[in-house]
Amino acid sequence: MRKITKHEEQQKVEVIDKEEDFCDLCGDEITRSYYSRDSFRIKLSTGSAYPEGGHVDTEHAYFCESCAEKVKSALIGIGVVFERTEDDW
Repeated sequence: MRKITKHEEQQKVEVIDKEEDFCDLCGDEITRSYYSRDSFRIKLSTGSAYPEGGHVDTEHAYFCESCAEKVKSALIGIGVVFERTEDDW
């Protein structure tokens, strides 16, 4: 005969109440509506990927709209050329 003894255990679950983004240049909170697709981020990734796995190191910085324009102007000033694309759906 097998006797099974059970007990109930409560687990603590961490729930995200609010997710906030802050500008990495000025520190202001980045606010946008639910439907907004605005994104002002610089992302640098290095690494490799193979069918069996890989590794990528990523650095990124987020900006409010005002600081993004300043950063873009500074990058254009040192010769960076931005590629413009549009998406419709």
